[in-house]
Amino acid sequence: MNNQYLIPANTKRGQLWLSMFRPVDAAILLTGVLVTFVLFLVFNSMNAPTILMILSVFPGLVCAILVWPIPNYHNVLVAIQEMISFYTNNRNYKWRGWCAEYESKRNG
Repeated sequence: MNNQYLIPANTKRGQLWLSMFRPVDAAILLTGVLVTFVLFLVFNSMNAPTILMILSVFPGLVCAILVWPIPNYHNVLVAIQEMISFYTNNRNYKWRGWCAEYESKRNG
């Protein structure tokens, strides 16, 4: 009998809260929802105009968009981090030609 084990495709999801959130993602979402709730309470007690009530939704909305899952990445926040990393890191690719082995291996 072979000692081969099949690893399920969703093993990483078992490490997440509610199979969806990293601790950072949950903190971002909860902070955004809490800020939105506090702004609602403050603006409601001040009898603020409707436009301020509508604007107070944006912190929670932005945080919800950041933790929204997208294909090929964990969520929008991870995709943005990957894009920033790609464009800010130094990429120096050396083309070595059509060699079967590297010079260092051949000479050494």
